[in-house]
Amino acid sequence: MKRAASILLLLCITFPFWGSYSWLMISKQIIRKEVRNQLLSGMHKEDLVLLTFTRKEALKLLKWEDEKEFEYLGQLYDVVESGTEGDLCWYSCYPDLEESSLNRQIASLVEQTLGNSQQQKEQQKQLITFLKVNYLSNPFTWQATSPEKDPQLTPELQTHCSPGYTTPPSPPPES
Repeated sequence: MKRAASILLLLCITFPFWGSYSWLMISKQIIRKEVRNQLLSGMHKEDLVLLTFTRKEALKLLKWEDEKEFEYLGQLYDVVESGTEGDLCWYSCYPDLEESSLNRQIASLVEQTLGNSQQQKEQQKQLITFLKVNYLSNPFTWQATSPEKDPQLTPELQTHCSPGYTTPPSPPPES
C-alpha cells in the first residue's frame, strides 16, 4: 500500500512537467507536418525569405536540425531552395514562427523545472535575504560555566551549562 501511494505521489508531482512537455512535443510534430505539406504543395514567393551567408558564417551561425531545417538567431527556417555562388551560400526559406515559439516554450518549461530561470534565482535570493534578516539576526550563543568563573557552583553543578540569562535585580514580591 505504501509503495502504491509513493508511486502515485511521484506521478502527481511529475505530471505537470511531463504532461506539458508531451503536449508541446506533440504540437511541434503536428506543426512540422503542416509546414512540410505546405512546402510540398508549393509556397508563395512572398512567404519566403532569402538568407545569404559566407561559408564560414554558415558554419558558425546556422544550427541544423535536419537536412532541410536550420535555426538562425533563435528562429527556425525550412529550406525550400539553396545554392552556392563562389564563397556565398544562399537559402530560400520559410520562417517557421510557430515551431520556433514552441521551442521557446519547451526551453522555458525545462528551465523552470530545473530551477535555472532568472526569476526563480531572484526569488531564492529574496527568500534567503528575508530569512537572514528575520531569523538569523541574533544567533543563540551559550557558554559552559567553570569553577573559575563561578565559585558558588557545587561539583555536581559544574558540568551543567549556564541558562544564558541573569537573575532579576530585586527579590520577587511577597504574596
